[in-house]
Amino acid sequence: MHWNPLRLRAASIALIDRTTQELVFQAAWGAGAREIVGVRLPPGVGIAGAVVAAGDGQAVPECRNDPRFAAQIAAGTGYVPHTMVVVPLKRGGQTIGVLSVLDRRDGGPYGPNDVSRASLFAELAIAALDIDPSVFLGLGQSGVRPSVSGISGVAAPGD
Repeated sequence: MHWNPLRLRAASIALIDRTTQELVFQAAWGAGAREIVGVRLPPGVGIAGAVVAAGDGQAVPECRNDPRFAAQIAAGTGYVPHTMVVVPLKRGGQTIGVLSVLDRRDGGPYGPNDVSRASLFAELAIAALDIDPSVFLGLGQSGVRPSVSGISGVAAPGD
């Protein structure tokens, strides 16, 4: 059994293309992962676009009934989720993308506590993006200690 604190079936990260302002799915795990990578959402489209616009995470208990849901995009991946949490990825107070968490393994809907959990993972992802890979000295060692604000119990390299 593997560790799955968000009890999810799939997840993805999309970053904002600075030229077009589109959200571009960069990485994914789980159902529909291969199909979603590279997909572009125009600004403001989908629940992810709404999260970018608002700058706040959202739990959507029944995304198929949400008018913001990009059903055509989901159908194109072969995986249409029932519930999701979408949180912004922020660097320096600026939203640079989103982390999306899809469908709980137990079949239940996501709620406000799940937004908090997903936000912690979003901060961790940003901290990892901010590390210059050239400073790594060897396996598990680096010359930097990243700052991860608001996350307690997260080990920095070398801890």
